[in-house]
Amino acid sequence: MSVRRLDNVVDSKYLWQPVDGIESNSDAKLEDTYLCFGIFWLDIYADYQHQLEELQKHQVRIEQSLNDCNIHYPWSNIEGVAMEIRFLSEDKGKRPYLFGYHCVEDNIEAEEGIVVSLLFEYLKESGPEVFMKICDTDGDFLIDKFEDLMPDVYAFPSANNRLWLHEGKFKAIPASFKPGRGIESSECIEFLSKQMFKCEVLTKMQDAFEKEILNSFPHSYLDELKLIKLAIPDDMCHSGLKLNPGLGSYLIKQSLENTDTAGGSVATIVEQAKQSPTTYDLLVPASHLRILSTVQFNVTGKEKDCYDPHICGWILCNTFSRLIKTGKILYKPNSKRLTDPDSIFANFPFKEVRKIKEVEKIFADMNENLYGAQTFNNKTKSKLAAKDYEVSKDDEARKYFKSENVDIDEDDFFEYFLTEALGVSKKELDEYTTSNISNGLKEDGIPQTDDIGDDCDLEMSDEILQKLLESFKMGNMQ
Repeated sequence: MSVRRLDNVVDSKYLWQPVDGIESNSDAKLEDTYLCFGIFWLDIYADYQHQLEELQKHQVRIEQSLNDCNIHYPWSNIEGVAMEIRFLSEDKGKRPYLFGYHCVEDNIEAEEGIVVSLLFEYLKESGPEVFMKICDTDGDFLIDKFEDLMPDVYAFPSANNRLWLHEGKFKAIPASFKPGRGIESSECIEFLSKQMFKCEVLTKMQDAFEKEILNSFPHSYLDELKLIKLAIPDDMCHSGLKLNPGLGSYLIKQSLENTDTAGGSVATIVEQAKQSPTTYDLLVPASHLRILSTVQFNVTGKEKDCYDPHICGWILCNTFSRLIKTGKILYKPNSKRLTDPDSIFANFPFKEVRKIKEVEKIFADMNENLYGAQTFNNKTKSKLAAKDYEVSKDDEARKYFKSENVDIDEDDFFEYFLTEALGVSKKELDEYTTSNISNGLKEDGIPQTDDIGDDCDLEMSDEILQKLLESFKMGNMQ
């Protein structure tokens, strides 16, 4: 049996941002957030039929690349990535391209990261004719994430529709092309078809993306998934979960809408569930387990230390039945087998969760890490601010000497400061200098070359300059 939700068909307009950055009032936002991507096969010598055939080939290959995750990952909204051939209306309907979309609502960061990583890897070997634009229905999320690493010339709204993925690289249509604004879809295609070699490779953005997302893929995303054992009292629900791994995540989310026990007591529910103990290992994001613990409390009215497999199983079955009756999901018989011995999902050591506090600890640790990162950033900013203040004082000292036409040799200045400002006698200074030189020589008389950075010398000189300035000011006041 296959299950799917009655979904929106995502309009191609969401693939493109407005050139002036102003959303039209007529462009109503979708209720849920969808990731969108467009893949173009561009060759100025290829006719329409050739382009179409190439895109169809790439569609098959991309579907194969996405297949494992599309089938086995517990997508938050049941289904994985959908793709179809569409046509660019601004190009008189003669420009075919591959349009893909996927609902990422309630698990945006993880699901966008997975899809982008899979497509990114595919593009490395797809050939120089293949270009991909990717965003979501809320905007250009990659630009938002790495905005600080993009050259200043791509400031909003100039960056709109300029970022493309090509041969495994982030590339930008240069800001000098149609400057001061974003660019239309037809302008993008024209430039990439004829002047692709002028695109700028965004190296800093590339490095950050690989470090933060790609290098840890897919294990970082799989680590976020947890197993929970359920007792499923309904055969249809059990079949739906087994053949549609994303169904469990969706049912948990929808279970918040209705926790009515339909007039039966919790004891009756558990007893009925025990009479048909079909077990199922549910794989879901940890965030969804927090929802399940809340619903379990709503149903039982009691705090529990563990996830009760019978109650949680009943919650999912009850929700499944309600969604079918209300027409929110459709199902049909399907003999397709999902077992794949080579699937990473079949071999990955997912952690089983039984106690609710295990899930709470995951999020407590996450919050602590976020707090730690914020504290570190605040401390860093404070240090930088203090350093800027010190530099400003140093500049003040230098400007003072310049205004007074004072040009002092460093050694003379140091001697003057010690003897006049600090009151060190000439004899003591000579003894210190002789001792310091001796300590800086090896037995054979060759100077030692300790790896001390120039910054130390600069800091010492700056400190001395500041003290001298203060002594001059004090002298002028007397």
